[in-house]
Amino acid sequence: MLIGYFDESEAHVGHRLFAVGGYIALDDDWPVIERAWQDALRMAGITRFHMRDFAHFRNEFTGWSESQRRDLINAFAAIIRPDVLASVVRAIELEPYEQFFRPALPPGHPYREPYLLCLQTCMERANHWLGPHIPEDERFLFICEERPKTATAAIGHFHAVARHNSWGARFPDIRFASKAACLPFQMADLIVYEANKATANMFAGFPNAERKSLTLLREACLSECGYFDADALEGFLAKLRTEGKVPPAPPMSSGCR
Repeated sequence: MLIGYFDESEAHVGHRLFAVGGYIALDDDWPVIERAWQDALRMAGITRFHMRDFAHFRNEFTGWSESQRRDLINAFAAIIRPDVLASVVRAIELEPYEQFFRPALPPGHPYREPYLLCLQTCMERANHWLGPHIPEDERFLFICEERPKTATAAIGHFHAVARHNSWGARFPDIRFASKAACLPFQMADLIVYEANKATANMFAGFPNAERKSLTLLREACLSECGYFDADALEGFLAKLRTEGKVPPAPPMSSGCR
């Protein structure tokens, strides 16, 4: 069984972005990863890792030096490198999503919730990258942070996606857990924040300003960070219309008098 832990992040750097992402490893390797992560926290003198606190020098990270931050990221990358199979992140640019993509969807459509679109795409990409390299009877289990408002919709959509896609048999279940009780969410929090921040910087006109911490994490395992910008959303919406999954576009006014 391949188990992935997934978290969400929202960034505001000129462009509003929402993202879902996380790490995937074999179920037998997660206990080893968790023990090593806990040891790294203990060596750093902290009890838990929260990316926003880390990024803004808050709470347990108050007064930290850049060398302390660098050492901790290096320690995390060293934990990820031998046992984690992949990280997958998918982001959505929220302005075009809210301007034309969501309004084109009928009430109740799952893609009206950006979380569901991002999560489904993470499933697809995980299977794309890892599926060809694992036995046919190997399965994925995605464990996501608790989302009381959308958990029921997420479970329903998850099973619908699994039923209607050729790769769906690889995803027999999805589960939700609290962040406080599930240490791998700290890892997911790290990669989805870093990847979303990098994507936001790219949209803001700084495509080469990837943070060194993200570079270390991306080099530690197979890593993909993709996004839906306005062009990608427009193309995806056209595809949905062609497939009859959403209503056709309303006719354009001719402008005749």
